Amino acid sequence: MLTYPTYVQRAIWTSSTQEGRPINDEISFQSAEGLRFTAAVNVSYELTREQVPHFYVKFRNDDLENFTHGFFRDAVGTPSRHPRSIASKISTACARAS
Repeated sequence: MLTYPTYVQRAIWTSSTQEGRPINDEISFQSAEGLRFTAAVNVSYELTREQVPHFYVKFRNDDLENFTHGFFRDAVGTPSRHPRSIASKISTACARAS
């Protein structure tokens, strides 16, 4: 029998070794002009009791640490949500203004 936590999971991806994991986990991306930007990202998610069986069937893994810093971190990179794809469509002039 596998046991999953059904409370909020949190991940911090930053360059600071005082937060999150003791490594540089910040996310980097490029603007349309090729300038490199970095971002500290904090995310939270929760598995509900009803979702756990579906989660296991889909990912076949009970290591939430591995899921969070592996698959989930990569999922942040999907074209509709990831800073890399969004930033690649923004000019450097717009990035400086914000």
